[in-house]
Amino acid sequence: MYKRGFFLFFLFISVCVKAQQTSDLASPRINDFEGLMQQLSSDKMEGRETATKGGYLAGDFIAEYMLHLGLSPVTDLKEVTNEQSTSAYFQGFELWRNTTQHAAISFGNNKNASIATHKLNFEVLSCLVSDEVTGELSFGGYGLINSDSTYNDFSKGDFKDKIVIMFDGFPGQADTNEIVWKKFGREFRNKGADLAQKRRNALNYGAKAVLMVNPQLPGASGEKVFRNWVSSITGTDASAYLDHDYLFPTDTSRACIPVFFPDELLTQELADFTGLDISKTERHYAINAENRPVLLPEKTVKLSTKVLNESIIARNIIGMIKGVDSSKSIVIGGHYDHLGRRGDSIYNGADDNASGASGVLALAKKWKESGMIPQQNILFACWDAEEKGLLGSTAFVNQLNEKAKDIRLYINMDMISRSAEEDSLQRILSVGMRSQDSSLLALVRMSNSSLKPSFELDIWNVNGNSGSDYAAFAEAGVPVMTFFSGFHKDYHSPRDRMEKVDLEKMRSVLQLVNRCVTYFSE
Repeated sequence: MYKRGFFLFFLFISVCVKAQQTSDLASPRINDFEGLMQQLSSDKMEGRETATKGGYLAGDFIAEYMLHLGLSPVTDLKEVTNEQSTSAYFQGFELWRNTTQHAAISFGNNKNASIATHKLNFEVLSCLVSDEVTGELSFGGYGLINSDSTYNDFSKGDFKDKIVIMFDGFPGQADTNEIVWKKFGREFRNKGADLAQKRRNALNYGAKAVLMVNPQLPGASGEKVFRNWVSSITGTDASAYLDHDYLFPTDTSRACIPVFFPDELLTQELADFTGLDISKTERHYAINAENRPVLLPEKTVKLSTKVLNESIIARNIIGMIKGVDSSKSIVIGGHYDHLGRRGDSIYNGADDNASGASGVLALAKKWKESGMIPQQNILFACWDAEEKGLLGSTAFVNQLNEKAKDIRLYINMDMISRSAEEDSLQRILSVGMRSQDSSLLALVRMSNSSLKPSFELDIWNVNGNSGSDYAAFAEAGVPVMTFFSGFHKDYHSPRDRMEKVDLEKMRSVLQLVNRCVTYFSE
């Protein structure tokens, strides 16, 4: 056993040395991606929202660049050689976009009923079809489940067929000295406290709908505070709500549940109706890691939505370099869509995610220039509709069905050109992978050790999380590595512009990604 392990260790070292000799030749430099980022995040692209003029312009630009590089178009993981046009790189897929025309919340008895007004007292993210939901209330904490389920807000309550009240944010957000923050806070803040994940968690536990309460809102005043809060967690703009949801036509109404966002006044009425002490409950969750449930009396709420649907076409853009063994593939991807226009503002999305999409193209450029033939196919994919629920990457994986097993590795890049505020040296890099893929952990650590300076790696487990386009691949059983350089105060705001990106950090990220690809391929 010892001799075999010793032999495998030196075999791995020899492969890495050989790969490193070639990886430096193919690693992108700043001028390989800076111009691409400038184009994708320019005002001309109007924020690249899915199925808008700007989104289609961005897709055309990416496809033209792939054609310029000489990448092969791809269908069903196979090279397409008989078509030399930009349209060959598109994987189009239909989505249904809905707009909420009317919504209502009512609770209480006939004498003291509370009836809230849509867009005045609450906002809503609806589902594919109009719906009317009546159900008892249950409290779901913050709606969170961490990667290994040691923290699970749903583990000790009854949520089946219930309307779940949950807090926005994460436990301990009001005081980072509290026990739960110290144990789970960083993971929740960076990887698992987003609205889509909370919504999915509630759905998986059988909930009918969610009432999302802001525990920090009581005591604040004014409609603007409420709208800014909803804006911060839905990606919509406080001055011009579009209130769309996006789903595949094959999805049923129960593939999603509506989420209602009550304002301060309605939140207080709900608290009075249920006896929920918001401040006391927030404190309870900050100091108790055991998820002791907060029980609500048997109270019933009625919710309704009326929606209008329209069909739209989204487009992934995919090119390939054919490998020695064309039966196996590595996929390198990053989404190119963003939030588009909101009111008078353009959400340029330089870091999110012109950085990742430009990184995909820059890696493709260097591999083509090197003349190297990889050991297996390398697919370069720019996904659409990530901001609408990871729909582009999901459409790709769904189309593959059983052929997903031919993908040996998926590498995801999402926001790779900025740093979190606490990262004063700009050298923290988050890398997510499945806990069972110990060989990938060794791979990224060895690849990182050869960088000068190396990154401080924040390694985390993607199992149970779905924060970016790695999720569909991981769910299909594909090993994944997802790279992310940190949240910042300009996230999902018009301030995420090209002049604020860290080009040198992004260059280092791409160097690390490229070494991982090369080592894995060899």
